[in-house]
Amino acid sequence: MIDGLLVYRPPYSAAHPVTSSTFFPEFSEYLKSLVLSKVPICTSGDFNVHLDVSDNADTIAFADLLESLCLTQHVKSPVPVIGHIVDLIITRSSDNIIKGTPSPDSFLSDHCSILCCLNVTKVLATVKQISFRKLKSLDLVAFKNDVASSDLYNITSTDCNEVAELYNNCMRSILDRHAPMTSKDAPWMSSNIIEAKRQRRKAERKWRSSKCQSDLAGFKRKRNHVTFLMNEARRIYYSTLIAENSHDQKHLFKVRKKLLNITGTPVLPPHEDKQKLANEMSMFLIKKIADIRLDLDNHDKQQASTDRVSHDIEIDSLLFKFSSLSQEEVHDLVRAASKKSCGLDPIPTKLLLDCLDVLLPIITKMIDYSLENGDLSSL
Repeated sequence: MIDGLLVYRPPYSAAHPVTSSTFFPEFSEYLKSLVLSKVPICTSGDFNVHLDVSDNADTIAFADLLESLCLTQHVKSPVPVIGHIVDLIITRSSDNIIKGTPSPDSFLSDHCSILCCLNVTKVLATVKQISFRKLKSLDLVAFKNDVASSDLYNITSTDCNEVAELYNNCMRSILDRHAPMTSKDAPWMSSNIIEAKRQRRKAERKWRSSKCQSDLAGFKRKRNHVTFLMNEARRIYYSTLIAENSHDQKHLFKVRKKLLNITGTPVLPPHEDKQKLANEMSMFLIKKIADIRLDLDNHDKQQASTDRVSHDIEIDSLLFKFSSLSQEEVHDLVRAASKKSCGLDPIPTKLLLDCLDVLLPIITKMIDYSLENGDLSSL
């Protein structure tokens, strides 16, 4: 991937009364915003500066500008007819993206094209595979019946690790049976579009093999037909989606962000001076650290005084083991816990809550076995 910048600087004239002393500072400021880019930069165009005339004031100023920003100009041959180097290709000195020396080609108009080879590789398109389960269409009654008839209700081991492993394996197996994992294509993709794309590829192979103009025309018709089908399918899908969710503003904003490819970017507080903002943030963090240290020091002093008082308190009982929990207590704990799910969970939290009446005895056993053995490794 390369960031390309195309520049044309018209020569000074009555219609364009802008001198080089105005252009160079502005161009320098613009380049400063680009040289820190993470990807290679290639700047090209007609600058109307005769770089082959070494004693020219504009040439000296332009060369100093490039040197100050660690940039390299690669064109070494004068443009035919004009007789000077005015069309330039500029890259960062650290970017090794130009192979060999660029050379003038031909005049397409009153400008000459400059040819060069780029030392870059094509970036392969990344295919994002989305997998999901159709939990909304899951038969909850059948799911509960399978859980009730599974090995979870025939547990003989009291090892919490073995019980947890059996729970995870059984729940994943039952979930895969009722809501198997499926891959997601574009929501507007249809069998007609897939078949049209197949016909387009077939026509393209035929044209590339024969190099015949009639086959090229046939390939273009197939290509245009696929483009029409895809655009129409997208239009209908998003129009229907917007109409069906006209009452749901949150969902509409999600659709808008997806259509406009809007991604979240970190936003700084309103400021006029970046250096002043950085200093203010630095002082804020320094003050915050100092306040935390002061609170910790005060806490240590309070804890020390509490420890001195606690020595005078007699302990009547000691805790040697945890007591078992009832199913009612576990029920209340599960209901009060966060409803978030993790990829390591055998079933989503929402489904667990829907099936809590049949899963409650197993979950209670796992917790009690864990408390009895003092082992939390598998929970």
